[in-house]
Amino acid sequence: MLFLPLVFLIAAPDQASLLAEPSLGDHPQSARSIGMGGAMRGIADGVDALYVNPAGMSMKKRYVIDGGYSWTQDANAHRPGAAIMDSATTSVAAGASYNFERRFNSGQLDVHRINFALAYNIGGFLGIGATFKYLDATRVAYDKIFDPNTAAPRANITPYPAQRILSFSGDVSAMLTPIQYFSIAISGHNLIPNPVWAELTPLGMGMAAAVHVAGLEVDFDAVIDFTTLKKAAVRYHFGAEYAIAGMVPLRAGFIHDDVGFDNFWSFGAGFRHPSFGIDFGYRQSIARPENRTIAFGVQYYMN
Repeated sequence: MLFLPLVFLIAAPDQASLLAEPSLGDHPQSARSIGMGGAMRGIADGVDALYVNPAGMSMKKRYVIDGGYSWTQDANAHRPGAAIMDSATTSVAAGASYNFERRFNSGQLDVHRINFALAYNIGGFLGIGATFKYLDATRVAYDKIFDPNTAAPRANITPYPAQRILSFSGDVSAMLTPIQYFSIAISGHNLIPNPVWAELTPLGMGMAAAVHVAGLEVDFDAVIDFTTLKKAAVRYHFGAEYAIAGMVPLRAGFIHDDVGFDNFWSFGAGFRHPSFGIDFGYRQSIARPENRTIAFGVQYYMN
């Protein structure tokens, strides 16, 4: 089958560092999403839809190019990425993205993600969409020399053979706006899960409800992760955004995470111009002060 996972040199990644990220399989997140606590499924109508709700691409007419970068202190993880989405020039909205992640804790974990999404709008109030996903992950672990006086690692040496996995998967979603000020969404994630590194592509389901009133966006997401732990667990995402004069969005969010056993608060801000935008997002763990994420993003809107 086309979407059957291809597995090479199998071994598990550093699960603890992956669980520390409050998102489904640590899927890519924009600075806007991080600032809103990941509560995006009910309002995603740009490149964020590529990652959490492809149906959202069809809800507004847009042609946008996006680039971003985030860093997480606890995992020493660096994540650059770029995406493009067009729902303005064709009846079928389409988007594509490339995201790279490199983690330096417990060795080195490199993850390449490519997403391609399509969406279609029915009657102006119902969107349906699907995302096709390719993942290439490689991990190298190290032995360490420890300083006998401090017990701290002094140097990384002797890398073990690289462990690699290549896999295909996909998401599907629907988004309904029954009235102008309210939307609901449902999404299925990694419907062809990776049986080996389940933490990277866990089978999941997301549900969202959002309110849109005069520059204010309020979103609530409940995301069920079926495969990372031995039983299904839920992450709850709450987020709000208010755009001052339609140009300066201010954001805040909160996450209750029963998968990673933690809670997070977040905030963010941005600037919107008819032809470009910039975003900043910050997320902080409550249980682990060193688990913080900083993100930046830029957008170019093609009219």
